[in-house]
Order: sequence, then structure tokens, then C-alpha cells
Amino acid sequence: MSGNNSLNSSCVDNNSDKENGSRRAVWTDGDDEIMLRVLREQKIAGNQSDSGWKKVVWTAVLAALMKESHSKGARKSVEKCIDHWTNVRPPNWVSWILLY
Repeated sequence: MSGNNSLNSSCVDNNSDKENGSRRAVWTDGDDEIMLRVLREQKIAGNQSDSGWKKVVWTAVLAALMKESHSKGARKSVEKCIDHWTNVRPPNWVSWILLY
């Protein structure tokens, strides 16, 4: 899923405060692939409610990113994972996850 098929490799978390000098989380194609893989695994495991993903899903995404990702920037958090997904998910994300 690299190159033109990436969700948005240039997307960074914009929640950091530039005035206090904090760094922003950097999201790579590899991070997006990790997120999609974990979301697919969690969907299959039934960890999605009618109102969205359960909190345990985002904890699993964060754990996988912390273990597998080597991206630079600020440390990712559950909230940053949710924000990133909200900003970059494709319109047909259910099909994307199931076909991933």
C-alpha cells in the first residue's frame, strides 16, 4: 500500500501546540498499513459497535504502532490514532479494511 495507494503519508497530527515547541506525530505509509491491519483484525474479532470502534481497538492500534513503527515525531496516543483515522479514512473504508 505504498506510493499512490497510501491513505495520506504526509498527514500529521495537528493537535500539537506550536507555541510550546511540542513536536507533531508523523504518520508514514507503514503506520497507515499497521493501522489498517489492526483495524481489520479488530473488525473480524467483533470489536466494532454500531457507533464506531471500541476503545480496545485503539489501544491495540497504538500497541502495534509502538511495537512495529519506527516513525519520527511526537509519541502517538490513542487520541492521535483516532484523529488520524478520522482525517484519512477513505469513504469506502469498510470495503478497504475487509479487502486489505
